[in-house]
Amino acid sequence: MTRCHYLAEEFPSAIVEYSPFTGRPWAGRDVQGYGRKIPTDYKVSLNGRKYRVYVCCFGNAGTAYIKTKDFPFLVLSDLPAMEAVK
Repeated sequence: MTRCHYLAEEFPSAIVEYSPFTGRPWAGRDVQGYGRKIPTDYKVSLNGRKYRVYVCCFGNAGTAYIKTKDFPFLVLSDLPAMEAVK
């Protein structure tokens, strides 16, 4: 059973859009700034619903992902540059 799926493979027509996160600035992070579910300023539109993009980060690099009912860990291979989506 595969637990990790890629957004581009499962939903090639998914749209990533800029949507500023307005919650607590340190949401999902520990005191060093790392965490499993750090919210980003992006959302993904799938089948008429929008999902917040989160990052799991415990080092110099993080993994961007979304959680859906059918896919508990759907990885985004890359996010667009902020200037491109504003």
